[in-house]
Amino acid sequence: MKTLYFDIETTPILGYSFGTYKVNILDVKEDTRLLCFAYQWDDGEIEVFSRRKYTERQLVKKLWKLFDEADIIIGHNGDNFDIKMSNQFFIRYGLNPPTPYKSVNTLKIARRYFRFTQNKLDFLCKTLLGEQKHHTGMQLWFDCMAGDEVALKTME
Repeated sequence: MKTLYFDIETTPILGYSFGTYKVNILDVKEDTRLLCFAYQWDDGEIEVFSRRKYTERQLVKKLWKLFDEADIIIGHNGDNFDIKMSNQFFIRYGLNPPTPYKSVNTLKIARRYFRFTQNKLDFLCKTLLGEQKHHTGMQLWFDCMAGDEVALKTME
């Protein structure tokens, strides 16, 4: 059984709305794009691929190949975000669905079996591993969208 741990980072959707809460975007100016992803097979090394070195099409094809090889895919909020977004990128670039796999969503596990103060990845990392997630702000996303090399390296 091949187990894939993964996480993707995407750009925000740029658009117009008349509000900020439970909003329908009236006009999308720029759809979400894949910025980068990190993965690890079983206990292997963590690898990162980003728009710093690859086009979005190349990133999506690399991500699809990982999904296609995996028997189990593990991610935090993977079922609701990362996997669905990845599938959206796959179909956007004309790729067939990858070979079926099992999904393990660590967010669902945290909610179902534990009563942590928070279920955010950063909180769980601090609580369980003593490590913090790298913090990002909107400016980092804007800089990545503008192609800033330093911002893309930080996002990696």
